[in-house]
Amino acid sequence: MNFEELQKWVEEDWKHSSEKRPDRHLQLLYLVEELGEVMEAIRMFQGDKERKNNKSDIEEEMGDLVIALTTIANNYGISLTRAIRRSRDKIVKRHKYKKQT
Repeated sequence: MNFEELQKWVEEDWKHSSEKRPDRHLQLLYLVEELGEVMEAIRMFQGDKERKNNKSDIEEEMGDLVIALTTIANNYGISLTRAIRRSRDKIVKRHKYKKQT
């Protein structure tokens, strides 16, 4: 699934959801919450807790984080593909190496 497909799917999911879409400020809180869950899954994977989890827990939490970010991008009319390209171009320029397509 590419970013355009993801953004379309997330938008359609919200349209058909029985839950009300949270306002933009609450969406930011959800994004931070999801980041915390990624961090917790990584910490548990590293063995800092008695109940050690596996990589699939990290993967699942990262997926939730991406969905939360996608919801925010959709609300602001931001193309994630364009955003990634712009960031990549900025990094390429900063590191002064040849851009890959």
